[in-house]
Amino acid sequence: MAIDQLKYELSTEGRRNIEQLNANKQKIASLELQLAQVRHEADEYYKTGLERNLEATALGNQVRDRRLQYDRSAEVKQSQNLNRK
Repeated sequence: MAIDQLKYELSTEGRRNIEQLNANKQKIASLELQLAQVRHEADEYYKTGLERNLEATALGNQVRDRRLQYDRSAEVKQSQNLNRK
């Protein structure tokens, strides 16, 4: 009878281990899916940041160019005023 009891316990323990293994596999699959989604979101966030930085740089360059144009036109006007006197 002890052998039958041990066989039963071994069989029960084997089934529990298989169930736990399957549950762990499902958790891993779920976590891998979540990881893929988070990586995609991180990529999008990074890409958006790069785009904003490029846009800010372009706007900064436009401001710089307009300031240079303004300064040049102011210099021209100033020299014209000096030449008139």
